[in-house]
Amino acid sequence: MEPSPKFRVAICGGGPGGLALAATLMRFNDPTAPIAVEIYEAQPSLGTRDLWVLPTAMQTKWTKDTIFFKQNTPADVLIGSDGIRSTVRSTMLSEISGVGDTSSSVNPVWTGTTAYRALIKRETLNAVWKDHRTTHLPVIPCHYRSIAGALINFVGFRTVPDGYGKPFEGKWVHDVSAEEVRACYAGFEPEVQALLKCFDKASAWAIHAMDDVSRCAVGSVAVLGDAVHAMLPHFGAGAGQALEDAYVLGRLLTHPLTTHERIDTALAIYQDIRLEFAKDIVSRTRKVGMMYEFGDNWGPPPA
Repeated sequence: MEPSPKFRVAICGGGPGGLALAATLMRFNDPTAPIAVEIYEAQPSLGTRDLWVLPTAMQTKWTKDTIFFKQNTPADVLIGSDGIRSTVRSTMLSEISGVGDTSSSVNPVWTGTTAYRALIKRETLNAVWKDHRTTHLPVIPCHYRSIAGALINFVGFRTVPDGYGKPFEGKWVHDVSAEEVRACYAGFEPEVQALLKCFDKASAWAIHAMDDVSRCAVGSVAVLGDAVHAMLPHFGAGAGQALEDAYVLGRLLTHPLTTHERIDTALAIYQDIRLEFAKDIVSRTRKVGMMYEFGDNWGPPPA
């Protein structure tokens, strides 16, 4: 007979952070007092392109309202790994101020930066500029890099001065014309202009961040990854911080001293370890971005 689980964990979101937490829980699970784990994902497939292979005992399921396990058994622990627009975060933090009050839910803020993205075939670029540097090493005038040598992933940043925190109108991700992208980088060096000639469509991503989240755990509910510390990309640290969240949280939940009665304590420890550290990374990425673009008086002194 299989032992009864000591408690049940529902992970809302099957991206890198959610899957890393599931993998950590299963890796350090005590077979004599196991934790039951299920992942709930709104998309038809998990979002890591087979980065992890999950045990067959791991189930995936999605419901619109309350999260339940099979046979309508409610979860003892709810972990929100549901991204920057996290419903789990909004609901969790609204409970602090009272039902229906979302003033403390901390909405994402637009950073003032838009990232233009496009894929370029290597042979197309070679026809325009033979042996362009991006075919064999990352280059950063517009932040672009090579993907396995076959494609060039162009990512060009455009920042509106004093745009941080201002409302963003429209969809956060939308298609744009190549002409719009080229207009943003008019006057850039020939090496960049060569890249701009090699695609006829692109997408624009309005980069949002979490400015200051007061809590990442309340009772038996916690959030991780972009749900608590979405950040600018200038450190390349967003996914890494989500994995750190997942590992710390997973080790705490699987610790022998974490019983059903001590779930709240384990999540409070998770918050003490991770929240301020991750918020500091969010702040540092913004400063790096300002230095990168000579913003907020980070540029050289006037001549």
